[in-house]
Amino acid sequence: KQTLMTNNYISLVCSMLMIFAKLQHEFIFAMFSRFLIGISMGIFSSVIPIYLLETSPLGLRGSIGMLPHFFLVIGVQMAQIFAFPELLGTVEAWPILVSLPGLLAIWQILLLPSCPESPRYLLIQKKKEEEAREALKRLRFQSEIEDEMEELRREDIFEKDEKNMTTLRLLGYRPLRWHLVSVVVIETGQQLSGVNVIYLGIEEMLYSTGLSHKNARYFQMMTTALLILAILYGMYIVDRKGRKIQLLLGFGMSTVFCLLLTVTRDLQGKFVWLTFFNNILVNFFLIIYAVGPSSLINLLVGELFLQSSRSSAYVVGQFLHWFLNYLTVLNFVYVE
Repeated sequence: KQTLMTNNYISLVCSMLMIFAKLQHEFIFAMFSRFLIGISMGIFSSVIPIYLLETSPLGLRGSIGMLPHFFLVIGVQMAQIFAFPELLGTVEAWPILVSLPGLLAIWQILLLPSCPESPRYLLIQKKKEEEAREALKRLRFQSEIEDEMEELRREDIFEKDEKNMTTLRLLGYRPLRWHLVSVVVIETGQQLSGVNVIYLGIEEMLYSTGLSHKNARYFQMMTTALLILAILYGMYIVDRKGRKIQLLLGFGMSTVFCLLLTVTRDLQGKFVWLTFFNNILVNFFLIIYAVGPSSLINLLVGELFLQSSRSSAYVVGQFLHWFLNYLTVLNFVYVE
C-alpha cells in the first residue's frame, strides 16, 4: 500500500513535468517525464497484482488477478479516444494528453489511505497479527475470518526458510528453482507468441485494405473493445475452468493463427481478398491471446510463490517481460 502511495506521487510529478514542458517549451522536461513514468509503470505493473492477490478471497482470486489487465485495456481504449485530432491528438495538445494520468494519481492518493493494508503482509512479514485481523475484517465485511487467519499462520510457518528473500537469493534458491523456471518459460512464451509483431504491424495491415488513417483508428478502437469483452469472459471462466486450460488454449491457438498469418501475408500479393482475411485473423489472435496468456501471467506468478518470495518473483518476471519486449521490438525494426 505504501509503495502504491509513493508511486502515485512519482506519477503526479511526471504529469506536472509534462505540463511544465508545454508551458516553457522545454523538450528536456518531457523526456525526463517519460523516463520517470516508465519507472513508475514498471513499479505499478508488479505492485498492483501483488496487492490484489494478497487481499482477494480464494474463490475470486483468478478473476480479481485479471483485473489489472482489464483496466489496462480500458486505459488503452480511453487513450485511443482522446488521441483523435478533434480532442487531444494534436501537436499542441499532446502534452496535456500524456499528463492526464496525473488526475488518476491524485484520485488514488486521496483514496488509498482509506484502503486496508494487505493482511498477508501484516501477519507474515510484519508479525502484526491484530492489524492483519482488522484488515481482513474490513476486506471481507464480516467478523468471522478465523479460517483465513489460520491459513495465513500456516503459510507463515510453511515458508519459514524463505524469510528475507531477495531477488538474487531467489535466483539461486534450489527449492523454488522449478517455480522460477515456470516464470521464465511463460514470460518468454508470452513475448515470443507474436503479439508484439502484430501490435507493431496492425496499422500497416489496415492500410493495405484501403482504409484511411481515420477509419483505421476506428477499426483499432473496435478491436480494443472486443479485447475488453474477451477479458471479461476470461475473468468469468478462470475460477471455474482453471488456469491451465486457458493457457494451453491461448498459446495453442496463438500458434495456429501466427502460422495462418505467415502464409496469408506471403500470398496476399497474389490474392487481394487475403488482406481482409488477415485483419480477421489478427482480431481472432488478439482475442484468444487476451483471454489466455496476456491476462494470466501476473496471476500465475503470484500464485506460484508464497508471501516472502512473491515480490522477488515479480521483479524477475517483469524484468523478463520488458527486456524481451525490447528485444522483440528491436528485432522487428531491424527486420523491417
